Amino acid sequence: MFEKNADRVSLEDRGAEALHSGGVQAYARLRLQAIATRKGISHEEQDFVPAEWYAYAGDRDQTMAELNRLVSTHSQAALQINLNPAYAPLHHDPRYFALLKQIGLPASPNSTRALSTAP
Repeated sequence: MFEKNADRVSLEDRGAEALHSGGVQAYARLRLQAIATRKGISHEEQDFVPAEWYAYAGDRDQTMAELNRLVSTHSQAALQINLNPAYAPLHHDPRYFALLKQIGLPASPNSTRALSTAP
């Protein structure tokens, strides 16, 4: 499918290099750059969800801003934030739980466990 999209092929090649040399955070930063430039990504919302990539890049504040944007725009991606493993680092963040409560989603079992064992 990607073979007819030279920008996507290039992105995937650079992504493999970034992952190998710099790990998940380097890969996530590359994906965020692609989102910003719109090079190598499709126009479908689910192709690249910025909130996920900010989470993988370790930027909690930007992750929360993007999660709030998903909720405010009624994105389908907002319906799965409590189950998405990308957001596991937020399981100690009260903003994350407030957002889940706002949209009526229960906390995932792992996040509930993390919250109950937090210092």
